[in-house]
Parts: sequence; C-alpha cells; structure tokens
Amino acid sequence: MAGIAALSYSDALFALALEEGHLEEIKEQLCLINAQIQENQAFVSFMKHPKIHKSEKRTALDQIFGAQAEHTLCNFLKLISDKGRFHELPLMTKEFVKQYRAYHHIAAAQVTSARPLSEGEVKAVQDMLEAKLNRRVELHLSVDASLLAGIRIKINDVVLDHTALKQMEQLKQLAKKTDQHKESECERE
Repeated sequence: MAGIAALSYSDALFALALEEGHLEEIKEQLCLINAQIQENQAFVSFMKHPKIHKSEKRTALDQIFGAQAEHTLCNFLKLISDKGRFHELPLMTKEFVKQYRAYHHIAAAQVTSARPLSEGEVKAVQDMLEAKLNRRVELHLSVDASLLAGIRIKINDVVLDHTALKQMEQLKQLAKKTDQHKESECERE
C-alpha cells in the first residue's frame, strides 16, 4: 500500500486530470516520465539533494519535461519537488494508474509464458479474459523459460497456472501422497 502522502497527491492529480479532460494524456505522460526518471538515478539524486535549491530543481524539471508534459503534470512535478516528495513519484504513479484502471473498469493481468506469445495467442488470451471478467483487460507480458510450457496468468491475487512446471509439481505432490498412503497401509498390516 502506498503511503498516505503519495495517495493524497495521486488522488489530487487524478481529480485535476479528470476535471481538465486530460486524463489519458496525463496518465501516458506520467508513466513515461516515471520510467525515464527511474532509469536515471543521477537525476533522482539531484532532485533529492538537500543543498540544491528548489528553484534549480524547478528549472531542471521545466527544461527536461516542460515541452513533453501537460502543463498540469509539469506543475505537479514541481509541487512534489517543492514539498520534498519527488522520491515518491513511483508510488504516486502506481496509485494514479490504479485509479485510472478502476475509473475505466480495466483489469490488469500479468501473463507469463514459457516462450514469447504470437499476436494471435495474445489476442486469444485477452479475448478470453475480457469475456470471463466482463471488462477490458490490460495485459503485461513476460517470458520465463523455466515454466517449460504453458502460461501463468495473475489478476490481482488470483493466479491461473497452466504451465508444465505447475503440472509437474502437482504430479510430485500426488506421488508423494500416494507413497505416504502406501506406507501407512504397510504399517497397518
């Protein structure tokens, strides 16, 4: 769970973006800016440094993001910088995206497969999930060769595991139970 301050700032940005009719743009830009910042730890250090004046940080934000970000988002970045909360941008972004998905009735699904899925397979998984959940589904794809075959889908706390690795684990458990059952039968005789 995000911190109370991060949640409050995220709520405020979401409400403002919605009110101004720039929800889509701000979500896309916020995610892009957050990703760029996370890749540049020198910039994060600069923004957190206590001896660098707020005005210098504001100028840097204007120079770097002013041309690519909505005015509201740029002001938001300056505000969290001024308040010493810039380091919480990843949490704020996560909460903003969570609110965006809830507002648009979108479920996020983490799909892990043993090999990269074809476009047709991705479409089939997405169509199946959207039909079952009766809402739009946003897929996040990853590959894990250790799964051997099949796919694992995680939506919130629900995991649908149709991988060869999972089936092998289940077979091992079944064999273990069968061995234990046989041992207990031998002990009775």
